[in-house]
Amino acid sequence: MDIKQLMQAIGRIGKAAAKLTKDVQAVAVECALHAVDHGNVTPANELVESIGKGMRRASLRAWFEKNTCMFIPKGKDKFGFDSERAKGMKAEDRAALRERLLALPWEDAKPEAPIVSVFDVSEAVDKFMKRMEGMVKDASVSVRNRELLEILNQQVSIYHAQRVMASIKTDGADVE
Repeated sequence: MDIKQLMQAIGRIGKAAAKLTKDVQAVAVECALHAVDHGNVTPANELVESIGKGMRRASLRAWFEKNTCMFIPKGKDKFGFDSERAKGMKAEDRAALRERLLALPWEDAKPEAPIVSVFDVSEAVDKFMKRMEGMVKDASVSVRNRELLEILNQQVSIYHAQRVMASIKTDGADVE
């Protein structure tokens, strides 16, 4: 494939993806309206399954949960029906509801996870330590093995102090 053919193929994929994204939005709205009218979440479950692994299922699920009368029950992977939210949606003007749902892009409901090409252990440990300190301060939580947390804190402090000293020495100013 030469560069011209390659770029044409990429263009076709982009157009097909844009059309598919728009089609998913329209069908998702109809699934939502169907659930409101009939209490049936099966079409929404089928839509999520039908988009396959190549599209953003988690975002579509999040869109249904945030904007419709559906939710994923704990420990399940299929939608449940929230009759209270459905009542509120039924009370809304049908055309206005459709337009409101169409204006909420499904692909934006859950942002994609950032691509990670570098894992910063120091940053991860700092976040972990901050979370542990928060748990220790929580009066409703019983803390076991507190001495391990103290040892970890000491080692993290030593590590950071060594990094600071190394950066000072590499800057050309050898401070005693």
